[in-house]
Amino acid sequence: YEEALRLLDGLPGDPDAATQRVYVFVGLKNWDRAVQEAKALRDARPDDRAAALLLADVLAYAGRHDEALALLKTLTDKEPNDRALKLRVA
Repeated sequence: YEEALRLLDGLPGDPDAATQRVYVFVGLKNWDRAVQEAKALRDARPDDRAAALLLADVLAYAGRHDEALALLKTLTDKEPNDRALKLRVA
């Protein structure tokens, strides 16, 4: 994982690298850092549904279920007919 982080650090501003950084910290079970990276990714791309869903997943992995559900609720409020989102909340 350390080698992956070193390589990803060489790609500042790359959205794919930012996403991979989140996954590296999930793999390391460094939940605080994974949440931090996922929040930064979502903040950088506030209209990107995938970034918001990744953050919700990471929050859930980190045991922060209330925050994950609140985020998913926000997404379902924006897209009330999205069945996939509704299933994630259920």
